[in-house]
Amino acid sequence: MSIRASQLYTRYKNFLKQIDHIEVYKELEDAQRIDISYVALVIISAHIATLGLFINSPAVIIGAMIISPLMGPIMAGGLSFAISNKYLGWKAF
Repeated sequence: MSIRASQLYTRYKNFLKQIDHIEVYKELEDAQRIDISYVALVIISAHIATLGLFINSPAVIIGAMIISPLMGPIMAGGLSFAISNKYLGWKAF
């Protein structure tokens, strides 16, 4: 392995030691809970996206994507796939 590759590997390894994996897992688990505010934001963002389609405005559609709370379940699904956690994956989808 080259010197540059070993330096990158060492930096990556040290970075992974700094991450609190349990905290990341709990935050993603909390982010995918379905409650009334989650459902309300999904409905509101769907209405805004529909309005953007009717007026043919990509900016409005992107705005609807930004306010939608769907990133939590997407990230939880990715993490569950990466760590092979079926329970987290089931809750994400």
